Amino acid sequence: MGLRLLSKMQSFHSPSRRYSCELITFNTGKQALLYNGYLYYRHYKARTMVRWSCTTTKCRAYLYVSEDLKIQRVFHEHFHGPRKLHKTSNGLYFKI
Repeated sequence: MGLRLLSKMQSFHSPSRRYSCELITFNTGKQALLYNGYLYYRHYKARTMVRWSCTTTKCRAYLYVSEDLKIQRVFHEHFHGPRKLHKTSNGLYFKI
């Protein structure tokens, strides 16, 4: 059995409840979104938001994020644990 975390769709509408995430760069030059220890790739742009999907194959978790990196909507149901990363002194990340 896999690990299941937070199984509800959540919408954040009021500005006081919007949370930020971090856009990170790997040593390979690729970028990803880091939120609660999980990595997301840029899936597509939808109107004023961007959909970011979990980088783990077959995982259905995703985020809708505004252009200023404020989370608008989140479906944070993962069947796996968060990724282990190492941040170098120059700000780049490595997957462990």
